[in-house]
Amino acid sequence: MNDTERSEPEGGVRRFIVAVGLVGLVGAVGAFWLGGMASARSVAIGASIAVANLWLLAQMVRGFLGGKGKAGPWGVIAVLKFVVLFGAMYVLVKFRLVELLPCAIGFGALPIGIVLAELFGGRRDLGGN
Repeated sequence: MNDTERSEPEGGVRRFIVAVGLVGLVGAVGAFWLGGMASARSVAIGASIAVANLWLLAQMVRGFLGGKGKAGPWGVIAVLKFVVLFGAMYVLVKFRLVELLPCAIGFGALPIGIVLAELFGGRRDLGGN
């Protein structure tokens, strides 16, 4: 595999991660304006979890596809990712470190950022000229 083949998917994933982060940042600023610092912090934490989740998912997919049949450690990482994600959310909500609705809105940066990155993502190679 040459450098172009290796960097193209990385650039695509990076585009989505940046878009999710920017949507989370805009959401945190809006939450600060509408609800104060606690809401903004909760949105920022939710968006940070979304960015970390997307990054780890990209690493897992790369491991599954590039492992040539050796998906064993990535399967364990996939299970651990879900355990840590749900465990972190439980701790954050249980100990009232975040407000639930703003945190969920921050995590909503994930699908919104992915859609925006796809809509405004730059060039498209349609196999034409």
